[in-house]
Amino acid sequence: MFRVLSSFKGLPKEITGEFKELQIDEKGELTREELLGIVNEYDRIIAGFMIQYDYEIFSKAKKLKVITRFGIGVENVNISDAEKCNVKVTNVPGVSAESVAEHTLCLMLAASRNLATLDRKIKANEWPRAEGFGHELANKTLGQIGF
Repeated sequence: MFRVLSSFKGLPKEITGEFKELQIDEKGELTREELLGIVNEYDRIIAGFMIQYDYEIFSKAKKLKVITRFGIGVENVNISDAEKCNVKVTNVPGVSAESVAEHTLCLMLAASRNLATLDRKIKANEWPRAEGFGHELANKTLGQIGF
């Protein structure tokens, strides 16, 4: 049985139920110090984005074989440090696609209505009626240019 440290609580059952040979300890986000204290007990890590995973962590994790960044990027995992310690680095592209899409729509709506500016001014006891409240989206064509 492989021991897995998860930086997430409430992992989807599609993930946890499929792997009977794994003992997944859902600890949630730990501090770096907490992680350093227990990392040597685990074969795998499902990593969040709060901690920078580097040589100090990988060198203490003697049993660690795989670190999976639960998201699209691996910017908080030093890949060369992981390789030095024979730890494979993976990620889960698409895991947050719906959330990112919803957030993108939210930001587009906020930008079209100048919500950040209006929020700051209203909190400063200003009422910026003359500046308007952005643009209505009715009868507009919305496009997204991405890469």
